[in-house]
Amino acid sequence: MATIYSPKIPTNGLCFVMDPADKNCYGGSGTSATDTVNLTTNTLSDASIGTDTSGEFDFTDNSSGALYIDLPDTIGYTTSVSFFSWFKRTTDGSVLGSYHIICGPGAFEMSVNVGNAYLRNGIEVNGTRYVQNDGSTIGLNTWHCVGVTYTNYTKTAYIDGVAVGTQTCGSSGNLISSVSNRRLGRYGTQSYALSGNLGPFMVWDRALSADEVLQNYNAQRSRFGL
Repeated sequence: MATIYSPKIPTNGLCFVMDPADKNCYGGSGTSATDTVNLTTNTLSDASIGTDTSGEFDFTDNSSGALYIDLPDTIGYTTSVSFFSWFKRTTDGSVLGSYHIICGPGAFEMSVNVGNAYLRNGIEVNGTRYVQNDGSTIGLNTWHCVGVTYTNYTKTAYIDGVAVGTQTCGSSGNLISSVSNRRLGRYGTQSYALSGNLGPFMVWDRALSADEVLQNYNAQRSRFGL
Protein backbone atom coordinates (compact mmCIF):
# COMPACT_ATOMS: atom_id res chain seq x y z
CA MET A 1 0.00 0.00 0.00
CA ALA A 2 1.29 3.45 -0.93
CA THR A 3 1.93 5.99 1.80
CA ILE A 4 -0.65 8.76 2.24
CA TYR A 5 1.08 12.06 3.02
CA SER A 6 -0.27 15.26 4.56
CA PRO A 7 0.29 17.81 3.13
CA LYS A 8 0.11 16.02 -0.20
CA ILE A 9 3.01 15.54 -2.57
CA PRO A 10 2.42 17.68 -5.71
CA THR A 11 1.12 15.31 -8.39
CA ASN A 12 0.52 17.60 -11.37
CA GLY A 13 3.16 16.63 -13.92
CA LEU A 14 4.63 13.85 -11.78
CA CYS A 15 6.11 11.47 -14.36
CA PHE A 16 8.46 9.17 -12.41
CA VAL A 17 8.49 7.87 -8.83
CA MET A 18 10.72 5.29 -7.17
CA ASP A 19 10.07 4.80 -3.47
CA PRO A 20 11.70 1.83 -1.71
CA ALA A 21 9.03 1.97 1.02
CA ASP A 22 6.21 1.49 -1.47
CA LYS A 23 5.54 -2.21 -2.12
CA ASN A 24 4.20 -1.25 -5.55
CA CYS A 25 7.73 -0.07 -6.36
CA TYR A 26 9.96 -2.44 -4.43
CA GLY A 27 8.76 -5.66 -2.89
CA GLY A 28 11.58 -5.93 -0.37
CA SER A 29 13.90 -8.26 -2.25
CA GLY A 30 15.28 -8.97 -5.71
CA THR A 31 17.02 -6.84 -8.28
CA SER A 32 14.22 -4.82 -9.87
CA ALA A 33 12.10 -1.85 -8.83
CA THR A 34 9.13 -0.33 -10.61
CA ASP A 35 8.45 3.30 -11.45
CA THR A 36 4.97 3.63 -9.95
CA VAL A 37 3.79 6.18 -12.54
CA ASN A 38 4.55 4.46 -15.85
CA LEU A 39 5.30 0.98 -14.45
CA THR A 40 8.73 0.80 -16.07
CA THR A 41 11.16 -1.75 -14.63
CA ASN A 42 14.45 -0.45 -13.23
CA THR A 43 17.36 -2.80 -12.53
CA LEU A 44 19.26 -2.84 -9.24
CA SER A 45 22.87 -3.85 -9.85
CA ASP A 46 22.83 -5.97 -6.68
CA ALA A 47 20.05 -7.22 -4.41
CA SER A 48 21.83 -5.80 -1.35
CA ILE A 49 20.79 -2.29 -2.45
CA GLY A 50 17.26 -2.98 -1.30
CA THR A 51 17.80 -4.86 1.93
CA ASP A 52 17.34 -1.90 4.26
CA THR A 53 14.19 -2.72 6.18
CA SER A 54 13.21 0.91 6.88
CA GLY A 55 12.36 1.66 3.27
CA GLU A 56 15.63 3.05 1.99
CA PHE A 57 17.80 2.04 -0.93
CA ASP A 58 21.08 1.07 0.74
CA PHE A 59 24.36 2.16 -0.90
CA THR A 60 26.41 2.22 2.30
CA ASP A 61 28.89 -0.49 1.23
CA ASN A 62 29.73 0.98 -2.15
CA SER A 63 33.45 1.81 -2.16
CA SER A 64 33.85 -0.05 -5.47
CA GLY A 65 30.89 1.65 -7.14
CA ALA A 66 29.24 -1.70 -7.85
CA LEU A 67 25.90 -0.61 -6.37
CA TYR A 68 23.60 1.48 -8.57
CA ILE A 69 20.12 1.49 -10.08
CA ASP A 70 19.69 1.74 -13.85
CA LEU A 71 17.01 4.18 -15.02
CA PRO A 72 15.39 4.60 -18.45
CA ASP A 73 17.13 6.86 -20.95
CA THR A 74 13.84 8.74 -21.33
CA ILE A 75 11.72 9.41 -18.25
CA GLY A 76 8.91 11.65 -19.53
CA TYR A 77 9.97 15.30 -19.33
CA THR A 78 10.79 17.39 -22.40
CA THR A 79 11.17 21.17 -22.09
CA SER A 80 11.01 21.59 -18.29
CA VAL A 81 11.87 19.32 -15.38
CA SER A 82 12.05 18.97 -11.60
CA PHE A 83 13.90 16.09 -9.95
CA PHE A 84 14.14 15.53 -6.20
CA SER A 85 15.44 12.84 -3.88
CA TRP A 86 15.76 12.14 -0.17
CA PHE A 87 19.40 11.43 0.57
CA LYS A 88 21.72 10.62 3.48
CA ARG A 89 25.48 10.36 3.22
CA THR A 90 26.91 8.02 5.83
CA THR A 91 30.66 8.48 5.38
CA ASP A 92 33.23 10.62 3.62
CA GLY A 93 35.73 7.77 3.67
CA SER A 94 35.78 4.89 1.20
CA VAL A 95 33.90 6.93 -1.42
CA LEU A 96 34.54 6.17 -5.09
CA GLY A 97 35.53 9.56 -6.51
CA SER A 98 35.10 12.87 -4.71
CA TYR A 99 31.30 13.08 -4.88
CA HIS A 100 28.38 11.13 -3.44
CA ILE A 101 26.35 10.57 -6.60
CA ILE A 102 22.59 10.80 -6.21
CA CYS A 103 21.81 10.69 -9.94
CA GLY A 104 23.74 11.15 -13.15
CA PRO A 105 25.32 11.58 -15.65
CA GLY A 106 25.71 15.23 -16.61
CA ALA A 107 22.44 16.07 -18.35
CA PHE A 108 20.55 15.03 -15.21
CA GLU A 109 22.83 15.18 -12.19
CA MET A 110 22.91 15.70 -8.44
CA SER A 111 25.73 14.86 -6.08
CA VAL A 112 27.19 15.98 -2.78
CA ASN A 113 30.86 16.84 -2.48
CA VAL A 114 32.98 14.85 -0.05
CA GLY A 115 33.98 17.16 2.80
CA ASN A 116 32.42 20.46 1.71
CA ALA A 117 28.86 19.07 1.57
CA TYR A 118 27.50 21.34 -1.16
CA LEU A 119 24.93 20.19 -3.72
CA ARG A 120 26.47 19.83 -7.17
CA ASN A 121 23.70 19.91 -9.75
CA GLY A 122 23.47 20.06 -13.49
CA ILE A 123 21.47 19.73 -16.68
CA GLU A 124 22.31 20.04 -20.37
CA VAL A 125 20.82 22.58 -22.77
CA ASN A 126 21.59 22.83 -26.49
CA GLY A 127 24.61 20.53 -26.13
CA THR A 128 26.16 22.46 -23.22
CA ARG A 129 26.37 21.06 -19.70
CA TYR A 130 25.49 23.57 -17.00
CA VAL A 131 26.67 22.54 -13.53
CA GLN A 132 26.96 24.52 -10.30
CA ASN A 133 27.78 23.98 -6.62
CA ASP A 134 25.07 25.30 -4.30
CA GLY A 135 24.46 25.34 -0.54
CA SER A 136 26.65 23.92 2.24
CA THR A 137 24.34 22.35 4.83
CA ILE A 138 24.33 18.65 3.95
CA GLY A 139 25.80 16.96 7.02
CA LEU A 140 26.76 13.35 7.67
CA ASN A 141 24.13 10.84 8.82
CA THR A 142 21.28 13.31 8.36
CA TRP A 143 18.45 13.02 5.86
CA HIS A 144 17.99 15.85 3.36
CA CYS A 145 15.63 16.46 0.46
CA VAL A 146 17.65 17.79 -2.47
CA GLY A 147 16.49 18.75 -5.91
CA VAL A 148 16.57 20.82 -9.06
CA THR A 149 13.98 22.66 -11.14
CA TYR A 150 14.54 23.90 -14.68
CA THR A 151 12.45 25.96 -17.09
CA ASN A 152 13.05 28.78 -19.58
CA TYR A 153 16.87 28.53 -19.27
CA THR A 154 16.88 28.92 -15.49
CA LYS A 155 17.95 26.15 -13.12
CA THR A 156 17.28 26.38 -9.37
CA ALA A 157 18.72 24.08 -6.70
CA TYR A 158 16.95 23.31 -3.42
CA ILE A 159 17.93 21.77 -0.09
CA ASP A 160 15.16 20.92 2.37
CA GLY A 161 12.57 23.06 0.63
CA VAL A 162 14.77 26.17 0.40
CA ALA A 163 16.32 27.56 -2.78
CA VAL A 164 20.11 27.65 -2.45
CA GLY A 165 21.20 28.76 -5.91
CA THR A 166 20.15 29.61 -9.46
CA GLN A 167 21.98 29.35 -12.77
CA THR A 168 21.21 30.72 -16.22
CA CYS A 169 21.57 27.88 -18.74
CA GLY A 170 22.11 29.59 -22.08
CA SER A 171 19.45 31.42 -24.04
CA SER A 172 18.50 29.10 -26.91
CA GLY A 173 18.10 25.44 -27.76
CA ASN A 174 16.44 22.51 -26.03
CA LEU A 175 16.81 20.76 -22.71
CA ILE A 176 18.44 17.37 -23.23
CA SER A 177 15.86 14.90 -21.95
CA SER A 178 17.22 11.56 -23.18
CA VAL A 179 20.27 10.45 -21.18
CA SER A 180 22.27 7.25 -21.76
CA ASN A 181 23.41 5.26 -18.71
CA ARG A 182 21.12 7.26 -16.42
CA ARG A 183 21.57 5.90 -12.89
CA LEU A 184 20.87 6.40 -9.21
CA GLY A 185 23.94 6.01 -7.01
CA ARG A 186 26.51 6.26 -9.78
CA TYR A 187 27.59 8.83 -12.35
CA GLY A 188 26.77 6.80 -15.44
CA THR A 189 29.68 4.45 -16.11
CA GLN A 190 32.30 6.73 -14.57
CA SER A 191 34.14 6.14 -11.29
CA TYR A 192 31.97 8.24 -9.00
CA ALA A 193 29.43 6.61 -6.67
CA LEU A 194 27.28 7.08 -3.59
CA SER A 195 28.09 5.86 -0.08
CA GLY A 196 24.84 6.38 1.80
CA ASN A 197 21.09 5.91 1.45
CA LEU A 198 18.37 7.09 -0.88
CA GLY A 199 14.68 7.49 -0.15
CA PRO A 200 12.01 8.49 -2.68
CA PHE A 201 13.26 9.74 -6.06
CA MET A 202 10.73 11.78 -8.04
CA VAL A 203 10.63 13.54 -11.41
CA TRP A 204 8.08 16.05 -12.74
CA ASP A 205 7.73 17.20 -16.35
CA ARG A 206 7.53 20.83 -15.26
CA ALA A 207 9.27 23.22 -12.89
CA LEU A 208 7.72 23.10 -9.44
CA SER A 209 7.09 26.48 -7.83
CA ALA A 210 8.95 27.40 -4.65
CA ASP A 211 5.75 26.78 -2.68
CA GLU A 212 5.37 23.32 -4.22
CA VAL A 213 8.99 22.43 -3.43
CA LEU A 214 8.39 23.31 0.20
CA GLN A 215 5.10 21.40 0.15
CA ASN A 216 6.89 18.32 -1.18
CA TYR A 217 9.49 18.56 1.59
CA ASN A 218 6.90 19.00 4.33
CA ALA A 219 4.82 16.13 2.99
CA GLN A 220 7.61 13.61 3.61
CA ARG A 221 9.86 15.04 6.31
CA SER A 222 8.29 13.20 9.26
CA ARG A 223 9.13 9.89 7.61
CA PHE A 224 12.81 10.83 7.98
CA GLY A 225 12.59 12.15 11.52
CA LEU A 226 12.58 15.84 10.60
